[in-house]
Amino acid sequence: NTAGTYLFSNFTVRLRPNQSLILPKYLHYYLRSPKARQVIADMHRTTSGLRNLQMSDYLSQPVMLPFPDNPERSLVEQRRIVARIEALLAEVREMRKLHGEITADTGELMASVRHELFSQLTDVAILKFDDIAESRLGKMLSKSAKTGQYSKPYMRNANVLWDEFKLDDVLEMDFPPEEQEKFRLKVGDLLICEGGEIGRTAVWNSQIGECYFQKALHRARLRDNKASPRYLMHFMAWAATNGEIAKLHTGSAIPHLTGVKLKTLDVLWPEPEKQFYIRYLFT
Repeated sequence: NTAGTYLFSNFTVRLRPNQSLILPKYLHYYLRSPKARQVIADMHRTTSGLRNLQMSDYLSQPVMLPFPDNPERSLVEQRRIVARIEALLAEVREMRKLHGEITADTGELMASVRHELFSQLTDVAILKFDDIAESRLGKMLSKSAKTGQYSKPYMRNANVLWDEFKLDDVLEMDFPPEEQEKFRLKVGDLLICEGGEIGRTAVWNSQIGECYFQKALHRARLRDNKASPRYLMHFMAWAATNGEIAKLHTGSAIPHLTGVKLKTLDVLWPEPEKQFYIRYLFT
């Protein structure tokens, strides 16, 4: 329904439905359904490492129609189905908008609480990051690490959010036996972004079992097993908001937090009991 003239490239195929049998919107929503997407995924062929779709296969797939023997009744039912789908999608968009507003409000509240708490920690030790945690960068990504012989999932910058991990796009590379102890993640490890939003931190809790990490991330492992990893994560969030972490990045145009600089970060470090109390306030 968009006005104007449009062209399409040779990597795009135009479909023009027979509207006496099927509504374009019905076909659109059907092709987005899990059933149709799986059928299409099974048609993919790989050529020179690239996935391709043969249109002869694509056009031969079955399409489910209501009342296929009665086109007039089928179109009426298709309109009803499309209307119901679009009503539900409108509700989903509204819920996503509301969720975004709630998330933003929650983030602002958490930042405010962190500021209040850490600003009041005036009678605690101030230690260098290196005094409280052993830290190292992960494995460098390279073509030689993609043979598949020792393929393992690993975390990269895009997977690490504040206080959570994005696990719907986890990649793999080789971690041979001699590297596994060095780069394997353990419960309680902190992963800290070296680039992008430097200092962004989440605590690993074995979310996907055996997993490793890439060089774009620092792994911090507390030296005192009585201390709270989540306290340190909340401190990192406060330090990022407060500008303390930004002071550490190198002078290049792209923010970059080196291992050497991270080790020099001053950390407010109360006794473990108080750490767990502060951590409890955010649960």
